[in-house]
Amino acid sequence: MRLAIAVPETHVSAPVLDAGLETNTRLNEALLRDGSVPTFTRAVQAGRVQWKPEPPGEERFDHAKLVMGRGWGDCDDLAPWHAASLRVTGEDPGARSVAIRSGPNRWHAIVRRSDGRLEDPSRAAGMGHRVQGVCGAVLPMMFRSYPGVDGDETRPALAVRRWGPLWQGRVDLPWSQTDYALTALHTAPVASQAVVGAIYGAVKSARLAGVASKDAVKRLGTIAGLLQGADPRKLAAVVGRDYVLGAGELLSKCGDIFATW
Repeated sequence: MRLAIAVPETHVSAPVLDAGLETNTRLNEALLRDGSVPTFTRAVQAGRVQWKPEPPGEERFDHAKLVMGRGWGDCDDLAPWHAASLRVTGEDPGARSVAIRSGPNRWHAIVRRSDGRLEDPSRAAGMGHRVQGVCGAVLPMMFRSYPGVDGDETRPALAVRRWGPLWQGRVDLPWSQTDYALTALHTAPVASQAVVGAIYGAVKSARLAGVASKDAVKRLGTIAGLLQGADPRKLAAVVGRDYVLGAGELLSKCGDIFATW
């Protein structure tokens, strides 16, 4: 059985979110007592669960058995599991999963111990861990976020400019569940190919990092396809007619800059 509660954006608050987290915590207590799931710490140590943001537009407080079955959970899944583990094992019967603000219109679920200490199960499960490799540069967003159903949202953005005798394209691809975006630049002799290269760079990097929004990827991918001369009808059969119409309308406004469209 799945219970769904719709909360108007104007009424999203810590008390409302805490009530949902407590419900999930109590369900996890029952699952732990009957042996359906291990404690949160044991599951993480065994590599059976990791942190991963939910797809944009979805917000589910899933129980530990469901989380362990798929191998990942968001903060609102992991915090109730950890709080329930602390209660059931007797380590901290008063532990609670609570919501704290992580941005103007964003919330993050953590665990508050009886003595007031705060613990972040999402970090224990991999959120924010650095991996050796390339350190990305930080650039300001091309455009500010705009109001959306789940609070202020970032959206895909692209730009092109003259770069000496060449063209330079830039793409900002929204980073799922955050106020940030992944930026890619590409330089080419032709404006359209500068943008296509930037799109491919942003999409590939976002997919490898596991932070790509499916909707944003489809929008940008459709633009890249049209700029490379893809048949709009065949493209529509793959991504959907609305994506092709939207990309076509955008490119038609760009005049002669994108000569291939």
